[in-house]
Amino acid sequence: MNYKYYKGDFTGLSNSKDLIITIGKHNFYDFNWSYFQVKNIKAIEAYDVEEEKVGDFYYSKKIVPKKSWMRPYFWKTQKPELIFKKGSFGIEYINISFPKLKKRPDVFISVNEDNYFNDNLHDVIIRDFKLEDSPNTYIKKEFIDLKGIIYFKIEIPEVAKSVENVVESNTGMNRSEKVDLTNEANVNTIQTSDNLDSLVTVSDNGTQDQIITTQPNSGNTFPKISAKSLGIVLGTLLWIIILAFFWVFFHKYYIFAVLAFVGWFISRFLSNRNFKAICNVFFAGAFLIFIASIFSNKATFVNPTIPKKDGTIKINPPKPVKREGASADDIDYEVSKDINWFDFINNKYELKYNTSVQSFFNSQKQHNEADIFFRKTSNNSISYFNKLFSKLELLDETKIDSIVRLISKKAELKKLNQLQTAEMVTTLIQEIPYVLVHQNTCQQIINSSPGDSFIVKYHEEHKPCMPNVPGGVQSPYEFLHNLKGDCDTRSLLGFAILKKLNIAASVWVSEAYGHSVLGIGLPIGNGVFKNINGLNHYPVELTAKGFRLGMIAPQHRDMSNWDIALYSNNY
Repeated sequence: MNYKYYKGDFTGLSNSKDLIITIGKHNFYDFNWSYFQVKNIKAIEAYDVEEEKVGDFYYSKKIVPKKSWMRPYFWKTQKPELIFKKGSFGIEYINISFPKLKKRPDVFISVNEDNYFNDNLHDVIIRDFKLEDSPNTYIKKEFIDLKGIIYFKIEIPEVAKSVENVVESNTGMNRSEKVDLTNEANVNTIQTSDNLDSLVTVSDNGTQDQIITTQPNSGNTFPKISAKSLGIVLGTLLWIIILAFFWVFFHKYYIFAVLAFVGWFISRFLSNRNFKAICNVFFAGAFLIFIASIFSNKATFVNPTIPKKDGTIKINPPKPVKREGASADDIDYEVSKDINWFDFINNKYELKYNTSVQSFFNSQKQHNEADIFFRKTSNNSISYFNKLFSKLELLDETKIDSIVRLISKKAELKKLNQLQTAEMVTTLIQEIPYVLVHQNTCQQIINSSPGDSFIVKYHEEHKPCMPNVPGGVQSPYEFLHNLKGDCDTRSLLGFAILKKLNIAASVWVSEAYGHSVLGIGLPIGNGVFKNINGLNHYPVELTAKGFRLGMIAPQHRDMSNWDIALYSNNY
């Protein structure tokens, strides 16, 4: 990297408590510049840093000016060293030198009345210090004014061929001026980066010395995309992903994400650094939330629910039905249901179906028999639920065919993919009001549960429940008949429907949480998951509205507390 060397008259303001040299009766330990100005700049030959360190001097390897309020401080690194001083009783003290937090100075290097330079300075040496005022006036001052001679160099890229040379002056108005370079004998042209302001100086021999920007002759006619334009395009694409993420999982704060995006987009076309910095902070914050949610499988900060429209459920009174070939006394009853619900993008669905009372009683009978058998043959609760869930799903497999066909037809009419179809099924089940299902009587279940448990509080609030249900779970057909179910009943129905729709699904149970959720083996990409036989299954809470696929309650997100009672990967 090339450098250009300069010399000028220095005036600076430093904290009087942090100084480095001795002037008169004042001891200076370390400078802490808040402001300095350089005038009468001259371009000079390369200087030897060590040779210029004579008399009272200040040296800094690099000074980075404060260009915005976002980065007012920096760490001044220095090599830590230990100093041992031995006395009559051994080591008297140890001096340890650590990096210090320093404030960036405001740097103003005058070029002429209209131009100034403000960029990084390298190998800065300030010599021949003089106090601006009488030394006695600084005894009680917080800051002191110093004058001296400054040597510094600036970093410049390699010289390149140019088609057009433009001097960019920084006058506070960001204006650009053309420069006549016909007299090249008296002008030293140096190419600089686009962010380097122009610096016009007078060298020792009286010739002009200009730092200018150039446009290289590319030699081809293909259009070039600037880094700024590419950054806007890529940033916009990333923002679209982030906005979609906020719409799904942070719907409550979606408007703030939109405002942040609008501010960020507008700031790309403005030159105000402070406004750009603020917009970048919002962008970084939204992006970090997005990344943390994707890669965390135990994150608890994500609000798992979003608001959605409420639907309606209507259960009509039973109607007597005489089956073909049945005796006059053998009368069945049909119960019709009409469920209206919405998904998370306000697609409206309606499901009308009938269930048979005789079929319901038949499912109950088979349910009781399976419960008795598996209680005798299971070694633990997980084994019991595995067998019971599997048996109940198998017993009702043909009974729910007509309902699955209705759901499949709706998915075809709306041209839903598997993810959208799974969301339609989960929102249908979420629309059904929660009813606690438990085995034994209400009093027995209260007596066997801790006083602060969910079951006890639920009964104290006199909410609806279904007692004396084997295993505390209803089969899919039983649930579709009476529409009364809690977590495991809902999960089992969701599994049975998705399996018949050829969508990978699972039923999760947790003794630690006393809960059950439905798992969906689709590439959802957000939320927690468990890998089941090579396929990631994402859970979804079915006992309340607003839970998207992959979302469960924050207190249930530890995957080690979940066991898989039933699954189907459909391959």
